[in-house]
Amino acid sequence: MTGREYLKQARTATSRVEMLREQIKWLRDEMQGVKSVTLEGGGVQSNSPHDQMARRVAVICDKIEERERQIAHWEGVLQAVEGAINKLDCVICCQILYAKYVKGLEICEIAEEMGYSKSYVYSLHERGVKQVVV
Repeated sequence: MTGREYLKQARTATSRVEMLREQIKWLRDEMQGVKSVTLEGGGVQSNSPHDQMARRVAVICDKIEERERQIAHWEGVLQAVEGAINKLDCVICCQILYAKYVKGLEICEIAEEMGYSKSYVYSLHERGVKQVVV
């Protein structure tokens, strides 16, 4: 894996974490809906509406736990990438790589934000990428 590929994992991680958090929110809303259903009728104990609701809630809880494990994984990836960026000896290179790979900014946006030319930011970006230890 190249330094650039390694750094690109930060954007993937950030996107995945956002998506997983949205899924957890949706699952929690779904669980609230299941819990608020009015149960009527009897039936066989193992197939009662209460048991069906409990099984559905358990399935939703399992899905939430799986997504929370995935979030922990992707947050670990993001922390590793940030750690690799912070180990660079060039502070400006760190700022540029962080802005590009963690925040998701383009080189022209970074140049404008930092008050440098695009070519200068690009050259520092390349210098930083070459220094990243995978």
